[in-house]
Amino acid sequence: MEYDEDVDAGEEGGIVRAKSAYMYFQTMNASAIKEELIKEGADTGFGAMGSAISARWKALSDSDKEIYLSLAREDKERYNAECAQRDEEVLRLQEQRRRENNAVEQDTRMRKATLQSTETLIAKESTKPRRTREYTDEQIQEREERKASKKAEDDAIRDQQAANKESRSQQAEARLKFLLSQSDIFSHFGSVKDGTYLLTHLTNYFTHSLTLLTHA
Repeated sequence: MEYDEDVDAGEEGGIVRAKSAYMYFQTMNASAIKEELIKEGADTGFGAMGSAISARWKALSDSDKEIYLSLAREDKERYNAECAQRDEEVLRLQEQRRRENNAVEQDTRMRKATLQSTETLIAKESTKPRRTREYTDEQIQEREERKASKKAEDDAIRDQQAANKESRSQQAEARLKFLLSQSDIFSHFGSVKDGTYLLTHLTNYFTHSLTLLTHA
């Protein structure tokens, strides 16, 4: 198994984890160490490469290690800053969801309270006795006067209709008397007591006469 020179520090919640000083040394020197082992005819497998890199790291002085330690500190600061930003965003989203949930719950409670209040009001109104309208003495007198005036108008119209009917009856009777006085042809009908009865017989008479003339 070949040794992987490209060492990945991995990711944590979308953030690349910080590399250690040893990991930076390994990444930056693995190729050169591998070439040395090849020239020496040594094994370059995964285990051999790991042992060779570890031995050379331990052989470094503190001053030689400082460059890798500095890179590791910078990467650690980067990692911490990204984690803080991520945590702040997570908290912001959690707070936003909390406010939204509270708003929904409050709106639901208000709707329920409004509905209950409306139902209670409707129930009270349905059981509440209805108030009858109260009229003043002047309003009562005015209503009675309007009723009396309307009744008088209706009576006057009925009286006028009866008078018109009587007048038309008298006029018809007068015309029949006039016709009877003009010729003896109507004498067999007798005296004029019932205008309607006489008018019926006259109609029948003229109809019969017209029929005879038609068939002659």
